[in-house]
Amino acid sequence: MSQGAFQELNSFRLKYLSGLETNTLHEKYVALLTIRVVELCQDSLELLCRKNAASTPIILRSALETYIDLLCLIKDPNYIEDMNKSFDFYKAKLAGDKVNWKELPNIYEKFKIAGEQELYNGFYAYLCRSSHGNLEMLAHFHSKNGELISGMEHEPATIRQFVNQTMTVSTSALIECISFINSNTNVDDLRSVQHRAGSGEYV
Repeated sequence: MSQGAFQELNSFRLKYLSGLETNTLHEKYVALLTIRVVELCQDSLELLCRKNAASTPIILRSALETYIDLLCLIKDPNYIEDMNKSFDFYKAKLAGDKVNWKELPNIYEKFKIAGEQELYNGFYAYLCRSSHGNLEMLAHFHSKNGELISGMEHEPATIRQFVNQTMTVSTSALIECISFINSNTNVDDLRSVQHRAGSGEYV
């Protein structure tokens, strides 16, 4: 079903993002962040089509962080300044200048601005644990019954879990974007997938 999910997400991307008109810088940033979320999720699904889940948490973590940026930006157009300041700090650091990263919101503060503290303590925390080379991740993604396995195909239940999570993140981003830029667009198909994926019943 992950192949079907990949194709379905691609059809959503073409339907809702191709030719999307943005009239302000605010809308353009919203659209750019949404495109990044959707394309990262497509990359995740491509791996899941091959029953490979080891890299999926890393990709989903980045997609989720981008989704939180999207929510922050929709709530506050001035959030663009924080995004631009982050890039300015990066350029200054490359030039050898000192920068105060504490001037920028940390990841927890971003989740708080977005009103997603529970997501930070739940799904995001899980993705962080699964993205690092700790014992939990090594045992789960690279061994089976005590045996080390390179290029392991993961259990269907693990694949289904990640497909559902991937579809939830991607459809949520699309709904937020389209509702913000063009509130008259019907997104019932997205909401249906979002609901089924969020309840773990998408695949």
